[in-house]
Amino acid sequence: MNSLAAPIFGPGEVLVATVALGSPAFRLTRAVAENLVADVTGCADTISRGLSGTAAPIAPNELVRTSG
Repeated sequence: MNSLAAPIFGPGEVLVATVALGSPAFRLTRAVAENLVADVTGCADTISRGLSGTAAPIAPNELVRTSG
């Protein structure tokens, strides 16, 4: 099982939730995960902006970690 997640921040840049995607490792390979980073982080940023008016204070390249 591999997964990809991005933080959702509320007011004051407090972590309040995450957006996560999980799949068997043979489907969510490193290449697939790297292609999905923009979608997952974009979703989290949109929710963060809706909650607090600011995007997540984490660079997208910090969010790609797969075990496969």
